[in-house]
Amino acid sequence: MAAADLGPTLIGASSAIATLRAEINTASNSDAKVLIGGETGAGKEIVARLIHRGGRRRHSPFVAINCAGLPDSLLESELFGHVRGSFTDAYRDKPGLATLADKGTLFLDELGEMSPRMQAILLRFLETGEIHRLGADRIEGRVDVRIIAATNRNLLGRVSTGDFREDLYYRLNVVHVEVPPLRERGDDILLLFRHYLGQYCRSHGTEMPDLPASTEDLLLAYRWPGNVRELKNFAERIAVRQAGPVLRPDMLPSEITGSVTIAAAKKSA
Repeated sequence: MAAADLGPTLIGASSAIATLRAEINTASNSDAKVLIGGETGAGKEIVARLIHRGGRRRHSPFVAINCAGLPDSLLESELFGHVRGSFTDAYRDKPGLATLADKGTLFLDELGEMSPRMQAILLRFLETGEIHRLGADRIEGRVDVRIIAATNRNLLGRVSTGDFREDLYYRLNVVHVEVPPLRERGDDILLLFRHYLGQYCRSHGTEMPDLPASTEDLLLAYRWPGNVRELKNFAERIAVRQAGPVLRPDMLPSEITGSVTIAAAKKSA
């Protein structure tokens, strides 16, 4: 019998992760809006899901949307819905994600990419909870959702340049949670790598290799600019390649060995 899916978890024993767990617990104990910061690939959506899972809305929907790369009309339609005929291809009425998240949590990922117009629309929604579908001529009701937003941008910096609304920033930043980059998590790198490598080896039917100390040293020295997402992708590449019984340093990809070598050379210069 397959094991039950326990949902997202935080793997690690570092002080940075202990602090993050405490912040998640604090955020879960209220319905306040949460702004999650952190680099791309660090695990911001996992943190958002853990906050939802630990709160009183845990049995209600968790609905996520990535705000990056969507034109205003599409983002507005996705968030708040549209009525038939409001734009080309709008063949039927459609509820938005805010409606689907009623009584639950609406997670806005990459919030810092929103245009000024969408920022104004979002601010109005946060103040009233009112749903105004694209193309509708009236407000169609209110919803009760908890907002959790995430960004890899420096929003205060964007506020200072006029690219992000100050009132929206302070409306969202009631509880602030910062997800640490992987390079600041010490031996968590090895814990995570072994976890995902074992997971991918099982799924691809390949042998789980041992990691000698020389390989571990390189993994710890690498900066992991893509964070946990990059580590997971690397672990799967190793699993697919069937590296053999031992993962030697020369089997690591050039982006790891090359960058570590360059960094060491600069340090010794």
